[in-house]
Formats: sequence, C-alpha cells, structure tokens
Amino acid sequence: MTKFGSNFTVVMRNRSRKGWPGGDMVAMDGFAKALVAVGVNVKNNVSKTGQVVVISWNINYPWVLDHLVQAKAAGHHFLVFAFNMNINDKGYQRLVAEYADGIIFISRAEKDSFETYIGLKVKVPVFYCGIGVNETYISQKLTGKKGVINIGRIERRKNQLNLIQACKKLDLPLTLVGTVSDQEYYQECRLVEGKWSKCRWLKNLSELKLKREYEQAKVIAHPAVFEPWGLTVREGALANCNLVMTQATYAKATFPQVWWVNPKSQPDLVKKLEAAYEQPNSIKNQQFTLTNYSYTKLGQQLKHILEQVAGTSPQAVDATFWRTAAELGVNRALEQEERLLDQDKLIQALDQANRKKQAAIEFLQKSNREKQQALEAKFPDREMYFLKKIWRKIK
Repeated sequence: MTKFGSNFTVVMRNRSRKGWPGGDMVAMDGFAKALVAVGVNVKNNVSKTGQVVVISWNINYPWVLDHLVQAKAAGHHFLVFAFNMNINDKGYQRLVAEYADGIIFISRAEKDSFETYIGLKVKVPVFYCGIGVNETYISQKLTGKKGVINIGRIERRKNQLNLIQACKKLDLPLTLVGTVSDQEYYQECRLVEGKWSKCRWLKNLSELKLKREYEQAKVIAHPAVFEPWGLTVREGALANCNLVMTQATYAKATFPQVWWVNPKSQPDLVKKLEAAYEQPNSIKNQQFTLTNYSYTKLGQQLKHILEQVAGTSPQAVDATFWRTAAELGVNRALEQEERLLDQDKLIQALDQANRKKQAAIEFLQKSNREKQQALEAKFPDREMYFLKKIWRKIK
C-alpha cells in the first residue's frame, strides 16, 4: 500500500444554498478554522493535483453523492461526517458506506443506528469526532434569566409549532430565531400563535446579538423531530441555559443535565419545559461543553483522523460505483439546490408583489374614505345629496 506523507490539503465541501447559515455550515466553518490553527492547509475548492482529502457535510444530504463522485474522479481521498441521522435516500448512503475513505460519526451508537437503517455494514474506515462549539457564547450569567429560546430554520422537522403550543399553554415567553424555509409551516405556526403576545420572531442575528439572546434565556428548547443535539444546544449550554431536547439512543450522556423530550408528545413537551423552567440555571453544562467540545480539542482530533486517512491510498472505485452513481443521478443534488434558490427568489418576488398589492388596496380604501367624508361634509343629508345628483342629470 502506498504511503503518503502528512503534507496534504483538506477541501471542505458543504451545501451551496445561500442565506443565514444553518448549524451544519457553522460547524464546518468552525472545523476549518480549527484545522488551520493546528497547521492543516484548508481550501474550499477541489484541485486536480496534489494530495487532497475532501471532507463533505453531511451524509444526510444528497449532494454528498456529487462530492464523492468529484473526489473519486480526481483520485482524492473522501471523508464524510455522519451526524443527526435523517435518512431519506438509502441508495446514495450505501454507496458512500462502500466507497468513501472514511465516515466520521459522533458515537458508536450512532454508527449502529446508521447501519441498521441502511441495512448494510459500513465497509470503509470509521472514525469518531464530536461537533465543536464557538466559545463566543460563553456567559457567567446564572440568575435573572427568563423565557425559552429556539434556534433554527422555521420548518416542519424543527417542530416549532409544537413548541409554540407548549409555551403558550404554560405562558412562557418564547423567542424563535431563524429564517423561514417553509412558508406553509410558518403560516401554520403564526395561526397557532394567534393573539398570544409572548412570542418573538427574529432572524439573521449577529454573533453579538445572538449571544445576548442566549444570555437572557432560561431554557433552550430543541424538540426537533430528529437532530436531537445540534450546535445550538451546545451554544445554549455555554450560556448556562437549561436544556430541553429530543431523546435519542445515540444522544445519551451528552450533557450532565438535560430534560429529554418526545418531540411528538405535546404533554411530554409541556412537562419537560415546565420542569426545566423551574430548575435554577447551572454552570455544569458549560463546563462539560468546554471540556469535551472545544474546537481546540476537536481540531487536533480531526487532524489525527486526517493523517490516518492520508497515510493510505485513496479507496479504489470500480465500474459498479460509476454505474450506481449514474443511476442515482449525479449532480441532481446541485440541480435541486439551484431549484431551491429559484423557488426562494420566486417566493421573495411574490411576497414583494403581495406587499405592493396590499399597499395599493389600503391607499385606495383610504382615498375612498376621504372622498366619502368630503361628500358627507358637503351634503349632510344623503337624500338631499342624491336629489341634487339626479337634478344635475335631468338638467
């Protein structure tokens, strides 16, 4: 087996979608900075020459297939993160499990869950590495914290609607931070919110403003249908928020103090929110997070993984690989992203048109009211007004 040196370049690949970054994009940027800090050369684009290890995020998403094919076509190593299982297409994930140069899981339990779901043992090297957290959000505040905060795109899988219902039932102030990626679901959430005045909607916050929101919140709630422990939960832990998040077998023992919740059970969500809200805030989760999930530690850990991968020959691919990739539809993910971008532009254009239409209607209504008021002032007696109008026509 050919041995490569430790002089290699890492290419970080993620989705192409624009807008406020999700947790996956923030986490990958954090890893890139952590690798640079420990002396690893990191780039955004795949080059055709030199020793390259392509790292793709995340095996949940179909664009990983495009990244894998591009890496193998150039003869590069390919690593993929596999966090927060949300498996929609077993085909491309099986291909990755057979032909990647390595898969990075959070834990062995998560690896077992992945293999059970796709019905295939992972044939490539398996590594373990957690997700780091931005230490910007560290706070010493433990008292005077109020309300519940939730961070994430407004979409069905994030389960904000159930969270609104639970907080509304308990009358706990709720702050939702995130861009709307599902307009229909957003409207459902606003309908449930109704005239309740304790729900705030924020988006595109700077790190400083987001830190202030974390500092003020007593509880961070993450009752997603999947993604039981995301980046935002760790950020909330740094700010000493009490944690309410989705229960999953591979998420156990991630923090010293957590209120696990069944995201599909409204009574359970109400119960756990109430319990977490009554409990004094503690620094335990912050200390645990800094010890286990600092980018300084994880950067070194990931570098060690990369050195192991780079020390071997890239995984060979055969005719079966290319045939299967073609059948699964290489580049379909990138095309899907373009369609999503076009849909976003269309939604924005429609929203803008609707706002203009509403403004025009309001202007006409105001104009008609003013005309009516002027006529009534000129002719207080409406019968006399109509008589005069008829008289003018007769004349």
